[in-house]
Amino acid sequence: MILPPYNFNSGAVGLSNIAPLVGTLVAVLAGGVIADWFSMWRTRRNRGIREPEMRLPLVWLSSVIGFAGSLLYGFAIDRELPWISEVVGFGMTSFSIALTSSLILTYAVSGLCAPIIYGKHADSLASTGRLLLYMGASMSVLLAGVQERGLVCPDYGGCELVERSGC
Repeated sequence: MILPPYNFNSGAVGLSNIAPLVGTLVAVLAGGVIADWFSMWRTRRNRGIREPEMRLPLVWLSSVIGFAGSLLYGFAIDRELPWISEVVGFGMTSFSIALTSSLILTYAVSGLCAPIIYGKHADSLASTGRLLLYMGASMSVLLAGVQERGLVCPDYGGCELVERSGC
């Protein structure tokens, strides 16, 4: 944001970090309430049986918001859109990261800690391990595909700054 077309000073660049702060705070504060409501709704649909996996469908919503925020941020830089586009995209991405972290943590706690107390930890440990494995594998495949198509710089944005500054 310090380069043209924005030409922001260091104070304005610092203030642009308010958007990810707000996105993170909203995700942390509202994420637990939304996840609990969604889990209770799914429990009622499952005849009163609560399972840790009932929170996981919200990860898809969070992923869509994060993907849209990353696209908005990338297009804003590439197409030199108004500065607010970059800031909103950055805020959406931060919201997604915080919400996903919160959802996965509550899944792990309810899937691991509660069954350990009741003596059923082997199944929960295996399901949490599978979840982490699938998440890591899907992120690796996604990033490899995006890089292969040239949509992202291998150093995750640093080359854009170098190209614009003429170094």
